[in-house]
Amino acid sequence: MRGSDSLTKEECDRLIGAVGDSGLAIRDRMLLEVFAWTGLRVSELVALRIDQVIDGGRGLPTLHLDRTSTKRKKGGKLPIAEKLQGSLESYVTWLRSWSGAVWLFPGYEGKHLCSRAVQLRIKAIATAAGIRKKITPHSLRKFFVQRLIDQKLDVRSVMELSRHSSLASLHHYLVVDEEAARAAVEAIR
Repeated sequence: MRGSDSLTKEECDRLIGAVGDSGLAIRDRMLLEVFAWTGLRVSELVALRIDQVIDGGRGLPTLHLDRTSTKRKKGGKLPIAEKLQGSLESYVTWLRSWSGAVWLFPGYEGKHLCSRAVQLRIKAIATAAGIRKKITPHSLRKFFVQRLIDQKLDVRSVMELSRHSSLASLHHYLVVDEEAARAAVEAIR
């Protein structure tokens, strides 16, 4: 889905802020936060089980992805930021207060939320936030990759954290900052 637009930090904040605080808005906010801070693919996100992020009521520092839910069936692991761990703890407490689901994002009849439902929710939230770009779950994946690059993380680590198999597949996510590139060239002596 390379046709989706990237988000700026301000747009991502607006997107998350447009969710609200009641009912399924709590779920929607968690969806957006997990997307934005892990770079998961939509199929990976909807297939998350509670036990992959919470153990004994505490957020886990590492997310272990099942081989069955990842592209190319490789599995993988991702660090989970402390702030996201805390949000996940609160979310799971809320979720368990009304659902006995095993899925982090439950759908109907004991199944997990479907990818299409997530796509539609994100589109609706982007509209509510007044963002006029084409925003999809993939936009949040691009946001994650760009934030890694902005943090000056080496390309190999970006590939690993975003679970890209090659630099060729990663390059679709990269946005060149012309001013930064010029400054880097000028700094070479």
